[in-house]
Amino acid sequence: MAGFPAALAAEFFGLCLVGALVGMLLGALLGIGPIAVLLLSSALSPDLSGTIALLGGLFFGAQYGRSISAILFGVPGGSTAIVTMRDGHPLAEQGQAGRALAVTLLASFVACTVATLTIAGLAFPLKGIALWLGPADYAAMLVLSLALAIAVAGGSPPKALVMVVLGLLLADVVARLNDSETQLPIGFNALKGSLNGYVVTIGLIVFSAAIGRLGATWSQATGSPPIPSVMPTWSDLRMPAGPVLRGSAIGTLIGLLPVGALVAPFLAYRIEQSLAKDAARFGSGAIEGVAAPEAANNAGAQAALLPMLTLGLQHNTVLAMLLGTLTISGATPGPQLQMASPEIFWGTIVAFWIGNLMVLAVGLSSVGAWVRLLRLPRRFVLGGLILLGCIWTYSINMSAVDPLLAVVLGFIGYGLAKRGFEPLPIVIGFLLGPQLEEFLSRALMISRGSLMPLLQRPLTTGLLLVAFLVLVMALLSWGREAKKPALTGR
Repeated sequence: MAGFPAALAAEFFGLCLVGALVGMLLGALLGIGPIAVLLLSSALSPDLSGTIALLGGLFFGAQYGRSISAILFGVPGGSTAIVTMRDGHPLAEQGQAGRALAVTLLASFVACTVATLTIAGLAFPLKGIALWLGPADYAAMLVLSLALAIAVAGGSPPKALVMVVLGLLLADVVARLNDSETQLPIGFNALKGSLNGYVVTIGLIVFSAAIGRLGATWSQATGSPPIPSVMPTWSDLRMPAGPVLRGSAIGTLIGLLPVGALVAPFLAYRIEQSLAKDAARFGSGAIEGVAAPEAANNAGAQAALLPMLTLGLQHNTVLAMLLGTLTISGATPGPQLQMASPEIFWGTIVAFWIGNLMVLAVGLSSVGAWVRLLRLPRRFVLGGLILLGCIWTYSINMSAVDPLLAVVLGFIGYGLAKRGFEPLPIVIGFLLGPQLEEFLSRALMISRGSLMPLLQRPLTTGLLLVAFLVLVMALLSWGREAKKPALTGR
């Protein structure tokens, strides 16, 4: 209740609504990264609560916007929408786009509510744990996140392991390139600052999918088939309760880890696929394949507020902006924030929940408008999305090198996906690499270069053991699945 007084102000709702509308539009048009920075710099509200309200709507509006492009056109607006695309886009091709979008919205709101209530219960215990966490513990959490990414987010675990290692190596190379002491040959200085998280993500995830869809539709007719229904019916609003609740629980728990929100949808999808009586439906339009990962995605997004507020850990643009905003205002995220400034701590959590509520209201009323976009020629829509992505990428550094690198990475990601190497683990490795190196360096400085003191910490050892078990179980499961075709052939 400490967070509601500020949230009940009329201007708070207005800014939250503006953030939801802008985030939804920009998320669908692949532009949430740099445009969000411009929005914050223009400061629609001079006070902290207004800025938090704007970011809350922007955050969940972007989450839904990314799913819009994934469901309608088969182009995920971000990493978290990849799983939604697997069954959401087939549903759209079957004339059930309205149903898929409606279930996405409802599952997201239920999941966000579950995560908010869970945060309220875990905030004080986690604060106590955060007081004695060390760099080695943070590094172990990052290792566990990488293990989960290898296990569930990248096809076969051996290929995913290769992709994660490539992502870590790429992050290290970029860090060396951006070092002020590094001297590059004449004409290559434009590479400094170009390979950032947004460029890598939009290139390997978004452009690679758009290039694949564009190539598949180029020989088809220019027009699109008629859409039988644009608005969902009451029967379409019935959610599969089991997948939504399971996805909410998975997203809430995994979202507490660094980049856990990126991994949670994949884990929820795998679990629903294993529990289904007819697993063959997944990938061809199973509504559970939309509800569960969307619930996990939004529950993980809301749960990620807790490690950001108590530990200062973040994994995306909006959370990074929120972290910077709180720090500038003097409310530095950390274990003491909820005691020193409870109205800011809980106000932030409430603001993001209200942001999700705004997205639900606006999203359900605009489903028909989004579905009508399917009447547009598919090749022009896909080409337009690539063009917009290039514009947003260019706007980061005002450099033509950035969109060029994103397009090159798009073709690389497309080629990797064709050969069974999912590009998402590269993105996760790239995002976590700098943080892992920083925490590991700090831990080794404290232990004077020895690993033994680090392994003697109970939490560090426990997290590393869990990461090892996750990898072993993933490899064993993959080995059993690989043997099935051979046994069937015999």
